[in-house]
Order: sequence, then C-alpha cells, then structure tokens
Amino acid sequence: MVDWLTMLNMVETFGILIGVAIAIMQLLKLNKTNQAELFMTLYDSFHNKEFLRENIDIMMLEWEDFDDYWSKYGLNANPEATALIHSVGNFYEGIGVLVKRKLIDLGLVDDLMSGLALRYWEKMGPMIIKQRELFGWPEAYEWTEYLYNEIQAIMEKEESASRR
Repeated sequence: MVDWLTMLNMVETFGILIGVAIAIMQLLKLNKTNQAELFMTLYDSFHNKEFLRENIDIMMLEWEDFDDYWSKYGLNANPEATALIHSVGNFYEGIGVLVKRKLIDLGLVDDLMSGLALRYWEKMGPMIIKQRELFGWPEAYEWTEYLYNEIQAIMEKEESASRR
C-alpha cells in the first residue's frame, strides 16, 4: 500500500511537471507573438508609399546587358539609382536573414510580401550575380537570393499539390 508521504511526493512531482509544461507553452506562444510583432513592424515599412514607389522605380529601370546596366546605374554613373537599388535590396536582405534564423515566419512573408520580393530578385539577381563575380563579393545579397529560393520552393510545392 502507498503511504501518504509517497502519494504527496507524487502529487508534488506531477504539479511541477504540469507547471513546467505550462511555462513552455507560454514561452512558445510569446515567441510567436514576438515574431508576429516583428513581422508587422517590417510590413509597415514594406507597404508604405515610399517603399512601394522605390520598387516601382526599380522595375522601370531598363538595360540590355550588364555593361549597359553598369554604365547607366552603376555607382559612379548613377549614385542615386545605386542607392535606390541597395535600399530596397537591403530590406529584402534583412527579411531573408530573419527567415533563415526563424525569427519571422516564411509563410507570412510568402503570403504578404512574395510578389515584390520575387520581382526584385528576378530583375536585379542577374546583375547582382555578375557583380559578385566581378568584384569578388560572393556573399552579396545572398539572403535576398535565399529568400527568393525559399518562396519559389513554397510556390512549386503549392503548384504541385494543386495538380494532384
């Protein structure tokens, strides 16, 4: 037969385990809340008129090849265009790092930011890749490219699922 002291120890241990489980669940919920708050702060910047205008301005840039691009929009030729391209690129670079480190949810980025992020890399990616080669800067905008690839993977997965 179990004595009262053993029974009391079991109840106490069970209570501690329940308390730890509740604490872990609250921490996980807090982490999700913090991620959502961080994302919404970034989303405020993403959908403001100035940022959207910068994205449009980049999409309006035209060039034939890398040499033409560099002669029109390179640092020495057009510092204003260079600043514009890097300003928007740095935003996506930051989003890519936060996704990689799981500080914001890729699903949220895909749902609310994927269109412009994809178009930015599709437009600027070839120029960035060429600059990596020419300037010996292999990590240039690596997280923007990472973000692009991760969003593309989601889209391919969704496309594959819809064909079934």
